[in-house]
Amino acid sequence: MQAPAKIRYLLFTGIIFQVLFMSHLSAQSLTHCNCGTDSTGKRLYGFCDSLRTKVIIPCQYDSTFAFSNGMARVMRAGKTGYTDQSGKLVIPVQFERAGDFNDGLAFVKKDGKCYYINKTGANPFKSFFFCPSSPAIANASEPVVRMLRSQETEAYKMARFSEGMAIVADSAAKKTGFINLKGQPVIPATFIFAQPFSEGISFVRTSPAEAVKAINKKGEILFSLTENQLPLPDGFKNGFARIMEKPGAGSRNPNVYNYVDRAGKLLLPAAVRLAESFHGNFAVITESNGEMALINRKGQRAFPDTYHYLELSPIKGTYYYNREKGRGYGLVDSAGTIRTKVGYEYFTRLNDSVLLCKEWGTSLYNLLSIHSGALLEYSIFTNFSWRMSGKKPILSLTGTTLFNETELLEFNPATGKFLKDGKEWPEKDNYYLAINSKNSGKTAEPGIFSYQNPHFSLKFSRGMELFRDSTDGQVYRNSTFYFAIRRIRFAGSPGEYLDKRAEQLKAQGKYAQIERTRVSLGNTDAISLMAVEQKQAGSHPAVLFYIPVDRQFADPGKDFIYLLSGNYFLADESVTRDYWLSILQSFTLK
Repeated sequence: MQAPAKIRYLLFTGIIFQVLFMSHLSAQSLTHCNCGTDSTGKRLYGFCDSLRTKVIIPCQYDSTFAFSNGMARVMRAGKTGYTDQSGKLVIPVQFERAGDFNDGLAFVKKDGKCYYINKTGANPFKSFFFCPSSPAIANASEPVVRMLRSQETEAYKMARFSEGMAIVADSAAKKTGFINLKGQPVIPATFIFAQPFSEGISFVRTSPAEAVKAINKKGEILFSLTENQLPLPDGFKNGFARIMEKPGAGSRNPNVYNYVDRAGKLLLPAAVRLAESFHGNFAVITESNGEMALINRKGQRAFPDTYHYLELSPIKGTYYYNREKGRGYGLVDSAGTIRTKVGYEYFTRLNDSVLLCKEWGTSLYNLLSIHSGALLEYSIFTNFSWRMSGKKPILSLTGTTLFNETELLEFNPATGKFLKDGKEWPEKDNYYLAINSKNSGKTAEPGIFSYQNPHFSLKFSRGMELFRDSTDGQVYRNSTFYFAIRRIRFAGSPGEYLDKRAEQLKAQGKYAQIERTRVSLGNTDAISLMAVEQKQAGSHPAVLFYIPVDRQFADPGKDFIYLLSGNYFLADESVTRDYWLSILQSFTLK
């Protein structure tokens, strides 16, 4: 049965939420992208693979949009058409307005008429519907115009099919109802307000004087909200819908938020400042004091701690967090275990446990593991790109060494291994041979009196408590000391290296003292560069040291040298310079 011609779509407004900074790899095989400009300087768009390593569909459009139901909207000269993932323009550019495909149908406007099309571009219902439009307001300000345009765009989005049903309106009755995928009316047009179905439930209102109600796909009322409660546009997700509670007349209090379950029961005993959607068994809320917490499906805190910022990350079960503004972000899991320290930004998901990120306040990129923290203890990489190895994406990191030499390091997300010259990088040559550098959150081991790995060994006159050794993955407790050794490209003398390092440290302007000194490294003397941080309120000054390992210890190859470096803290009264020197004296390079 065809839908009556008088059934038309009703414009209604929605609430638009800001999309946070979080970035991650697209789940689609193709993603829309910009490829530069043409000869006139106009920007052109096409489609790249999900990592943007290469263009798959040539850049030939004024705008492109994400794929939905295997089709993507493309625009030229203000008109819209649809392409499939092979790049074929399946439906020519011809529509004045168009929405994404859902349930195999899309809502479009052509020649002033609105209707649904299938993936061949045909109108399967042979019917036309009301075209949402913004009211004309004389001399409207630019902000008002933008708001009205936004509402119109939102209305076209709401015209989509969802769970086999779409909202339409009877123009004579000025009410809305629902049609099915055959274009047949299934719920009569009796509502002045309706939302798309989600998890089998829609929120509707029959008159301005009545409260919003929840209905099922038969049109049966399941429950009612109160008069001051309104549902948010996203409807039900994972068994709960977010609702907004309006303040009373004359009240200066802002709107507050809560959740209802499928029976209409409130989840939280008291409304909160903000409430995010449930993802699986958890949701983020902002409490009245501005602190953010994670709650479970019982409305209880998942863990006691609250944060200045808390947001779902692209790696399942983890959340971005920080405790104060301007310090960057770290990762915490749904059990409250801190997976990584705070200090990073610009996150891109590489695999189920590793993110590409930028170190806070710098231009340096690093790889962040939810199990062991930053994988590159000494990042020098300021750029990244992608290349394909067969069908596998490979991340390429590039940077410049202290001596202005280009350094390239690659990472294979599929294997979790670093690559040099296309081959897995031997552990003895990597940049993160370190002890006590990260806390993985695992149970700590007792203090130790000696340390060794395949590269070097140290001895301690008293029990040291160390964090994870990134070479063998063993976990220890925190320590005053930090030691690391790395293989660096360098053809000059140790003294020349330290001169360059001293210049670099002076340029940073945060060290009260920078000096060269000689230390006993094992059974021989070595040149050391020491830098003492300026004392600042709330922090403990660190003493940094850099010791090129002389080639009489080892020759790592032409134009390379080993560098022993680390730090200790002046604030620890139990640590003396003599104790630090005694540890260096036990050094053995293997």
